[in-house]
Amino acid sequence: RSRKIRHGELLRSLDGAKDPLITDIILDKKRDVVELTVIAPDHHRLLSTIAGCCAVSGANIVDAHIFTTADGLALDTIFFSRGLGFDEDELRRAERIAEMIVRALRGEAVIADAVKARAKTHAPVAEFPVAPEVTVDNSLSNTYTVVEVSGLDREGLLFDLTNAISKLNLNIASAHVTTFGERAVDAFYVTDLTGAKIVSPQRQIAIKRQLSSIACASTGIITFNSKFPFAAAHVTVASLPKTRAQTCITLSQITGFTLPGMMEEPGCVSGRSEEHTSE
Repeated sequence: RSRKIRHGELLRSLDGAKDPLITDIILDKKRDVVELTVIAPDHHRLLSTIAGCCAVSGANIVDAHIFTTADGLALDTIFFSRGLGFDEDELRRAERIAEMIVRALRGEAVIADAVKARAKTHAPVAEFPVAPEVTVDNSLSNTYTVVEVSGLDREGLLFDLTNAISKLNLNIASAHVTTFGERAVDAFYVTDLTGAKIVSPQRQIAIKRQLSSIACASTGIITFNSKFPFAAAHVTVASLPKTRAQTCITLSQITGFTLPGMMEEPGCVSGRSEEHTSE
């Protein structure tokens, strides 16, 4: 069955539920990853909670798709690398992660402290320096501000980033998580809590400062943080083609790679999309 069909069946099973919350696990043998889907009432800390539970369990997230239905249910699908050789063992690990997510969403478990405790004993070791970078761009979407963070991949990175984004009072409409060896490139389509783009230069600087400090934490590279003065904000104007396909081609020529789906502007309801579920 295709992913869309599975997701439709899961949503249909929640019709009329007083406490709509369900998880689904699939072993993707072609990509050698585990696909975990969570459907729950939408709120701005949902992705952070899911990412935190994965981090506590040592599951390395390599991709994430988040969407919202017209009736306010979030449908979040994350993909994490397999860590065990046998399918049965991998399924049991995924089931434990799913159970932890359910407990956390019901207020029965606190994830943040567990993530911090694990991070102290599982620091990343990079074979070569990975300089962090944060960009805030309003030219890529008519509706959303695109925040892209790149740096050394590590356990708990997505949790730290999404947790910080929530604390910055931003709503994540869509997220695209990609890894290239030791480098993680995470793109977030965000708005403020009123649904507007982030246009204030001061607020953009605050976003860059906060997320840069997180991206730098695992590298030891000193960069963009509050200890250094900032130059006056300036605007860089780029002329990009209007269509999504052309934009993907243009950016891939500029950067040398294409981030799957990153340039797709989510046509969303209540801040997320219900139509961009991957096949």
